[in-house]
Amino acid sequence: GDAETEIARRIGERVLPALEHARRAALLFVDVLEGSPWAGEGEPVRLGEGGKGEPADDPVVKDAMDGLLATLTKLERELGELRDRVEADEARAERLEARLLDLKGAERRLAATAHAVRLVLAPGGDEQASWVRWMEARSSGRGRASNLALAAAPLDLGAVLRESLFARNESVVLSSATL
Repeated sequence: GDAETEIARRIGERVLPALEHARRAALLFVDVLEGSPWAGEGEPVRLGEGGKGEPADDPVVKDAMDGLLATLTKLERELGELRDRVEADEARAERLEARLLDLKGAERRLAATAHAVRLVLAPGGDEQASWVRWMEARSSGRGRASNLALAAAPLDLGAVLRESLFARNESVVLSSATL
């Protein structure tokens, strides 16, 4: 009916263009990072204090990062609005339940990607002091493009374990694998 036509139109006019913009922004972002001093030569490069500094302090990296984050946010918003329109009709929502789960999953992955990029390249004050962050560009073979890895690890695992393990379980048994 009219609602399905509206949903199809929305996909063609809003979601697909947002996806294409995000794809282009991601390619530019990766190109900028791979060409930056933070990419390293196949070795991990520590970021922040005690490392090579903050990539987001470089205006070219910051512009590429901001462009990527803006397009990821827009795509996440478009997918959310599409999901809302599909869910507006209960029968349609039930019929398209699997696709709605796919949309929710894509929205979560987009939000997680934006959070990870911010955490690694432009952390806030608290995050800067509580995470070790690094970047690595690894060659994947002869003449092939490299793989760019952005990574972060918490310095203190206490809060992470408390939230994700101890608070969710009545009892926990920990053992060491050290021989």
